[in-house]
Amino acid sequence: MDRTLDHTRLRRVAMVIGLCAAAAASAVAQQQSGRPLSATQVGMSRIAPGDDVIVVVAREPDLSAAVIVDERNEIALPRLGLINLTAHSPTSLRDTIRARYSVFLRDPVINVTALRRVAVNGAVTRPDVYLVDVTMNLRDIIARAGGLTSEADGKKVSILRGDQEISVSDWDRSTSAMLSLRSGDQIMVGRKPWVLLNLGQVIGAIGIAASLIYTVTR
Repeated sequence: MDRTLDHTRLRRVAMVIGLCAAAAASAVAQQQSGRPLSATQVGMSRIAPGDDVIVVVAREPDLSAAVIVDERNEIALPRLGLINLTAHSPTSLRDTIRARYSVFLRDPVINVTALRRVAVNGAVTRPDVYLVDVTMNLRDIIARAGGLTSEADGKKVSILRGDQEISVSDWDRSTSAMLSLRSGDQIMVGRKPWVLLNLGQVIGAIGIAASLIYTVTR
């Protein structure tokens, strides 16, 4: 029984460490860019249903947790129960959790990271599902997927959300659509028309056809 509990605890800790590594990678990328958070990014940092929230309590692995925000915008944490995250950012949530854990822990050190689960498909180098920091915009996420391929049409970028498709043709210039990104969204990058991708072959075929027509009609 004790061994089973140990394995369960190890799996939980490994999961938290793995998600924290992903969060750290996003934070490093943000710092290396040298850009302070814009007003748009501050708005994006609000935690929303479907986001992965990682709470790490220093020296307290049993209190650390990796949870998914439910449809009521709530999470459940060890010894704290349900917490409503409406209007919470990772920073404000950290302060709230620290205050609550302070009731039975002395000077708790809390780290909170929120990650958004977004799929990137189509004409990108590495299509996949990514856990990304909530402050990352559409341009950052496409870059995370390796950027556009040579076949990509930069004007054919859209966000799929259920049955809804949101066109974001100005994704590389504007931040107007960034606030709408949610966990579960799929970013689709379309390809150039077949004719443009095979222009050399098309021109060659037209040349051959024209030559044949000229030979037959001369």
